[in-house]
Amino acid sequence: MKCQSTSDRGLYLHGLGRLGVLSILLWFSILAVFPRATPSGSAHAHAATPRSECAGTKASATLPATGRLVLLVPTTQSGDASPQASTQLCEVMSSQGSRPLYLPLPSTDVDLSSDERFLAYSDWGGLVHLVDLRNEASRVLGRGVGPRFSPDGRSLAFVAAASAPLPGAAEWLEVYQTGPDRLTRIGPAVIPRIGVYDPSRLVAWSPRGDRIAWVRPNNKGTEFRVAVAALHASSVTVTTTPITGANGISWSATGDSILYWLFAYPTGKQSVAAGNVRVMGWRWPNGPESTVVPADATSWIEGAAPAPVPAPAGNMIASLLGSPHGGLHQIVLFIPGRSSRHIPLPGEPTAVHFAPGRALLVAIWTQLARNTPVSHAGLVDIVGKKVYDLGPAVAAFWLTPSVDPVL
Repeated sequence: MKCQSTSDRGLYLHGLGRLGVLSILLWFSILAVFPRATPSGSAHAHAATPRSECAGTKASATLPATGRLVLLVPTTQSGDASPQASTQLCEVMSSQGSRPLYLPLPSTDVDLSSDERFLAYSDWGGLVHLVDLRNEASRVLGRGVGPRFSPDGRSLAFVAAASAPLPGAAEWLEVYQTGPDRLTRIGPAVIPRIGVYDPSRLVAWSPRGDRIAWVRPNNKGTEFRVAVAALHASSVTVTTTPITGANGISWSATGDSILYWLFAYPTGKQSVAAGNVRVMGWRWPNGPESTVVPADATSWIEGAAPAPVPAPAGNMIASLLGSPHGGLHQIVLFIPGRSSRHIPLPGEPTAVHFAPGRALLVAIWTQLARNTPVSHAGLVDIVGKKVYDLGPAVAAFWLTPSVDPVL
């Protein structure tokens, strides 16, 4: 059985190609502003005294008692001969402000394991660093971008390329497993890469962290299928699914299905700036394919779409694809048996993460400040549809496993 979406090869390549060009332009614009860091293999080579960016970050809403929220805040680094692009991990301490975690980092491409044992980042030189936060020991795993931990923190995936951080002629998915201390090349990754700003959209970890799905090209790069790698203690097995043309992949809350968007072109009565999208599910490992969320109007019309984000117990799915009413500056929540819920934001969202135990989520969005794009983080009250701006941030992490919000 072949699952063929209306956004298959033509639309998929068109969106990726355009986004790949934009990503390269974005990368060179970043280099023009921030000098490139010198790879060192050790996070301590970039040590500096954290500035007051953390002190200015505080929550206007009560944080979940069972969860700790950490933001990745952009900053400037002092102490070096020349300024470098830098960020600081800041733990939000409710209304008391924030405190810095670890040292300033020469990167915005950062991930933190949910148990706070490990930190990973790809520096501006394209080296992937793994830091053990228990003793601050740092090592370089290789050249690549988009390091992302599994939910259990035991494995780290990243997109490897000899040309990193720039896209290369050949790229592949690699996974490092902390237990056996093993780095495994899993398989080829999509070319051109999906966005320098968020290459992690290529992959999706299962909730238990024992499987990872990604979009895999064939040898000629003419067909794209979703592949799944199952991680074992002593080996890795890879299975290629019949799913082609998938856009924005994730896993269901139970980990038994792969979720993805199925797009349809605008109908005769719809604006060219609108289309239809539904959430599809492929039951692992042999199917079948089924509709999880019926078709709904969206204002996302091309490019690599952010994946659907299911709440941990599966009672809702968050969409960053907007709608014709309100455009892309909103979060859309699909709730089975109810009408969708739309929550306006000050800018276009790039990521959302459900909070543990409460009807809150943290969102990252991009807004304009004096015609310059600026990334912000905010707490979002799902019930009251209120947004509490936490200030500039490029990423957010909950340090405890999420549970389902109660509405």
